[in-house]
Amino acid sequence: GTSGALSANTTIALTVNSASLLPYGVSVTPSNGTGTAGVAQNLQFVWASPSGQPVLTWGSVVIQDSSLGSPATANGCYLRSVTTGAVQLADDAGNFSLGVSYVGNSWANTLTNGHCSVNGPASPLMVVSNGGSNMQATLNLTFNPLWTGKTLSIWMQATNVNYASGPWQQLGTFTLSGGGSPSFTLSATPTAANAGGTGTSTVTITPANGFNSGVTLAASGWPAGITGTFGTNPATSSSVVTINVGSGVAPGSYSLAVTGTSGALSANTTIALTVNSGFAGNWTGTTSQGKPISFTVSGNTVTTLTIGFGSFTGNCSAVPVQSTMSPATIIGTSFSFPSVAGSFTSASTASGTFSVTVSTNGFCSSTASGVWTASK
Repeated sequence: GTSGALSANTTIALTVNSASLLPYGVSVTPSNGTGTAGVAQNLQFVWASPSGQPVLTWGSVVIQDSSLGSPATANGCYLRSVTTGAVQLADDAGNFSLGVSYVGNSWANTLTNGHCSVNGPASPLMVVSNGGSNMQATLNLTFNPLWTGKTLSIWMQATNVNYASGPWQQLGTFTLSGGGSPSFTLSATPTAANAGGTGTSTVTITPANGFNSGVTLAASGWPAGITGTFGTNPATSSSVVTINVGSGVAPGSYSLAVTGTSGALSANTTIALTVNSGFAGNWTGTTSQGKPISFTVSGNTVTTLTIGFGSFTGNCSAVPVQSTMSPATIIGTSFSFPSVAGSFTSASTASGTFSVTVSTNGFCSSTASGVWTASK
C-alpha cells in the first residue's frame, strides 16, 4: 500500500483446494456420436476418483437437449451407475422412482422414462477397478423420437463413498437423426368358444418410435350373434376382450376385425375365433328297439357312434347286432351318417332316427329302423 511517499507490504496466505481431490467423470465414448432416434446404441462412460481419495460409490449422467445449457435432472435422460453393478434411471421429474436394473446378469431389466430407456439385458457388465477408484459402464440406450434432429449434450459427474460429488462436466454430444413418426401396431391371440358361450382374446398394442398414448379399441364388422367387450379401453399396452357367442351362431371359424385409434393414427388386427357346437362330450341313450346307442362329440364332429339292433324284418339269416361308424360333421345342430341321423335338442339332449338294410348278394334283404334318444 502507498500513501504519498510512504509504502508498506504484506502477504495473503492462500490455500487452493484442488478440484482434483473430488471424483470426476473421465470420458464418454463416442464423445461426438450420432445415431437414430428409437434405435438402441451403446455408450461407454468412465468415472474416477483421484489417488488417495475416497473411492467411488456412483457415477451420474445427464443427457439432454443441448439448448438447455447447464445440466437439468428433470425432463431428460438422467441416470446413475452404482459400483455394485446397479443402474438407475430417473423419471421425467428427476426422481429415481423407476426401480433398478443390474446390467449384464439375470437381474437385468429395461428402465424407461419419457426421453430414453436403458436396456439392462443388452448392457455389458460394469468394470470397477483400482480398488473402486475407477468405474466403466457400457449402457445400451434408446432415445425417444421427440429428440429427432436434435444434438444432445452429455454431462457427467461422480460421487464418492463419503457422498462428496465433483462438478458436472460436459464430456460429449450425440446427434439424433429421424427414426420415423410415432406409431403402433396391434396383435391378438386366437380363442375358441361354444355356441351360446364366451371366449377371451388378448389384444396387444406394440408402440414404435416413441409412441406412448392410449389406443381406443373397437370391434369392426363382426358377424351377427357375436359381440365383444374390451376390458381396458382406451388401453396403452393390452386389453382382454370378452367375446360373447350367441346360441344360434353356426359352428366354424371366424375372423373378427379389431380397430385401434389414437388421434390420427390407426391400426388393425383380427381375432381368430373357433365356434364349437357346445355339444362336446360322451353321449349315451337307447333306441326304440331297446338297444344302446352311444357317441362322442369333439369340437364340431361326432367322432364315433355305436348303435345296437334288436330285430330286423326281412329274409336274411345273418344280421348285425350293432354297428360303429365315424366321423360326421355337425352342421348347425344336426349330423348324419349313412344309416343314422340326429340333432341336438339342447346342450344335453339329442334324438334321431336310424335305418339299416342288410343284403347278401341280392338273395336276401333285411331292415332295422326306428328312433333313438340320448343325453350326456
